[in-house]
Amino acid sequence: MSTSVFPISKLPDELVDLVWQYAADINRPQETFLLKSGTESSPSFYKPDVQVNISAVCREWRRRALALPTLWNTIHIRSRSHIDRARQFLSRVIGEKKSETSSPIPLSRQLEILILTVDYETYRGGEGLWRGELDEIFAILAPHTRRWRAFHLQVRDGECKAIARKYIGSQHENRCGPAPNLITWQLYHFERFAEPEDLHEATHRPPVICFEDQIPQLRHLSLIGVNLPWSSPYLKDLISLELCLHRDNVRPSFEIWHKMLTNSPRLKQLFLHYSGPRFGEPDPNGRPPIERWKQYSIVLPELEHFILADIEPDYLEAITSSLRFPKVKKLELELIIREDDTHDSYDDWVRSISSPSMPPHFQSLTSLTLTRLDCSQESLKWFLTTLVELKELELQYYIWNTSVWKIFVEDLKLQEVTQSNGATAVCAPLHGLYASPPLLLPKLEVLKVKGVDVREQEGETPHYCNVKLLLRLREREMPRPRESTPMPPPDKASFAIVGTLPVKVMPLASDDISTDRNRQTNVLRRLARADHFPRGSSSMSTSGEVDGDRSTNWKVIVDVEDISDADGVDSEDDEDEDEDEDEDEYDDDGLDDEDGQYEDEDEDGDIDD
Repeated sequence: MSTSVFPISKLPDELVDLVWQYAADINRPQETFLLKSGTESSPSFYKPDVQVNISAVCREWRRRALALPTLWNTIHIRSRSHIDRARQFLSRVIGEKKSETSSPIPLSRQLEILILTVDYETYRGGEGLWRGELDEIFAILAPHTRRWRAFHLQVRDGECKAIARKYIGSQHENRCGPAPNLITWQLYHFERFAEPEDLHEATHRPPVICFEDQIPQLRHLSLIGVNLPWSSPYLKDLISLELCLHRDNVRPSFEIWHKMLTNSPRLKQLFLHYSGPRFGEPDPNGRPPIERWKQYSIVLPELEHFILADIEPDYLEAITSSLRFPKVKKLELELIIREDDTHDSYDDWVRSISSPSMPPHFQSLTSLTLTRLDCSQESLKWFLTTLVELKELELQYYIWNTSVWKIFVEDLKLQEVTQSNGATAVCAPLHGLYASPPLLLPKLEVLKVKGVDVREQEGETPHYCNVKLLLRLREREMPRPRESTPMPPPDKASFAIVGTLPVKVMPLASDDISTDRNRQTNVLRRLARADHFPRGSSSMSTSGEVDGDRSTNWKVIVDVEDISDADGVDSEDDEDEDEDEDEDEYDDDGLDDEDGQYEDEDEDGDIDD
């Protein structure tokens, strides 16, 4: 049968190519950096199922698909079978051109690379890639360094690190040469050290010069447990910078840190996880770092996203004392007091950033995520009071369960009402309800609380704090009190709040419900979700929908860990899925891909730089 009878045959080849490219891009990772510091999530690994399936439809489609380099220029490798696949993909990207020249390389023929290796113990168990495979991978890819647009490498022990140093540095005849098109570069090295001397050897070995110091287009840099020669000429004009898990002795000096940031005026994202400028440098005049650093301001005029994790209070205060970022919109904090810290809280730092007369200024924030912040409730409230532009607030379970919810409702008095059937309901007296002090976070639109346990806590009646919170937030869009309507008693499955839409409260799951290892991803986001009535509306249909137009300017989302529907019905789009499922086997040119699920390692242990 002639292919001309099929409607798709009538489309121009260029349009079909665009459709294929769009389909291949749907599951392509959108993150700038594919490897994550810590154990919160697994690497973002791309599975080329779409293009493989397209090339298997018919002979004509296969011919056209193999000639389209944008379908094959993403090379992600984490198992032995992926090495042969990488060879095939590389040949399709290069095409007829067999040798690299100095002529410009089209974007469609540049490579995005991710290599994931494991430690020897894991490899000995029959999983992943180790030293020999990494050597083979570099032998395939190193001659084409000019084509690299993004390069992400994860190594988990010193053996694989030595292979990477050999190729990326200048210690091999087939080493990686200049990388003129490399825009995104991420290196990850984290391992468990059996002996202190192993850690000392790893952290005192001088870094190697990479890519012959020729990475002129570098804009996104992430170093996790890896340090570079900090005076390298390419450490400028950055847009994204992640520095994670660096011991103080391998961190850049403050002078180099100052130069690196001030020479990156377009920097939009800065992530510091147990890293930053060197803190232990002696000062000729005996001044502490905070006194010395704050005299040299670092202005980041375009910074929008700032992330801080595992940084000691005095060190954190010294770092931020020199920073100026007038446009920062999003702040994420995971600050924990460790047993060996000299401070017992972050109160001093929180109060310093809450002062309008002291930098840095976070008053322009529109989004705040608090995974952990060990400070007093009073200090936290003081900080929140300054965030008059904040629209999104996300709190993790630890912060919420330390009575932080009381900050929002401490001035709201509730009373219990005994109904005619003898049941007890919780409601707010209308008298004096709107004579409260000015609202905290007046522009708040979204409140997320992850991992909240709705069981009884601190003597509160179950659901009591959630009822109070929603009653308080209800005031934000109500110009005047409405008439009170009968309110059914709280139930383990659901209850209603006067003046709001019905609120579904899901009971705790049984013990056999599987949970995510990180206790953060496998959650439901429907414990409490309330959209206010539009002004002037005073009725609600029996189905729970507001009569007339609805306005949804704000919502409250409380994430609950280990919660399932009372009837066993699966939540729709509410449960975070593990993106790293077992890969389906497929046959491409006789290549049988039997790669299984990538298991992220537990990262307990010492830090390697």
